[in-house]
Amino acid sequence: MNHVVIIGFMGSGKTRVGKQLSKDLGLPFVDLEKIITKRMNLSAREIFERFGEPYYRALETLALKQLIQDSERKVISLGAGLPLQEQNEKYLRELGTVVYLKGSLATLKKRLEGSKKDPMLDGEDRDDKIKKLLKQRDPVYQKFADIQVTTGEVPFEELIKEIEEKLSTYEKNGSEHKTKEDNKMISAGDFRNGVTIEIEGNVCQIVEFQHVKPGKGAAFVRTKYKNIITGAVLEKSFRPTEKFPQARIDRVDMSYLYNDGDLYNFMNTETYDQVALTKEQVGDSLKFVKENEVVKVCSWNGNVYAIEPPLFVELEVIETEPGFAGNTAQGATKPATVETGAQVMVPLFVNQGDKLKIDTRTGEYLSRV
Repeated sequence: MNHVVIIGFMGSGKTRVGKQLSKDLGLPFVDLEKIITKRMNLSAREIFERFGEPYYRALETLALKQLIQDSERKVISLGAGLPLQEQNEKYLRELGTVVYLKGSLATLKKRLEGSKKDPMLDGEDRDDKIKKLLKQRDPVYQKFADIQVTTGEVPFEELIKEIEEKLSTYEKNGSEHKTKEDNKMISAGDFRNGVTIEIEGNVCQIVEFQHVKPGKGAAFVRTKYKNIITGAVLEKSFRPTEKFPQARIDRVDMSYLYNDGDLYNFMNTETYDQVALTKEQVGDSLKFVKENEVVKVCSWNGNVYAIEPPLFVELEVIETEPGFAGNTAQGATKPATVETGAQVMVPLFVNQGDKLKIDTRTGEYLSRV
């Protein structure tokens, strides 16, 4: 179903924007958080406090799946943490056209000042938490975005106009990039982070881009992209009208079974077919992955080029220097070895046997669980 789906960080204005789009487009507005809180007769904070974050995330997934079945087109505002949950990826891609409200760190800090709504920001060092969470979440939001706009820099009316114009253009051209990726051509003017294209016979992923309009001369798109086969990162400028074939990338859910020395064995979670990959193909992508964990095996033209572990994992500490109560020196860390054998820098109070939440993209300790 082609709903209009609003995503973004806390304080990005998802509800306000969603309600205005609903009014302008003549579509019903749905706030996913309101569905959950009404069903539970509790606020989001109360659900977090009574049942924990995993329970709340499960409620989000259930509500998301139900919305996919809804035949009436709607404008839907999603919770800030929903896109980060691995199990929601396929549902979010099926839901409709995704609009990402991207806010700067300064804008979001100002909007969230004094807010006690979100339990993810509880405790001291609130500004640091916002900065850290935004750094983790922004690449995920960009990955899902069909349309991206910047909130907080122009008047609200102009922001709505920009979104509605982009929605009109997107829908006029069709959403082939979700269903017909084989023949899709992407112009440099439509680049966004995470898009995969073919450049001179190589499959490349956009890492960073910037639209430049010099005082004299033609506009161009300054682009940083990575060759996903070799890993090489290149920088080049393109005319906004230059077009490139979108690379067909297959990303398949597979369970990591075991390593027998030279080969790493995986099983397709749907067909149960098994494949064996070399150490060179796997690289260090499994450093935080336990056996039987589900990962995404990425391939291009049948050739595996990457393994994507879950964004976040929970692992037990098997070795570290003893911590002690009250040892909370600001910023002080020590090394800890987790059950996969990987090493993570952790706060001094962490002990052997503690279970940690880790960001697999950066290898950073996030919290104890």
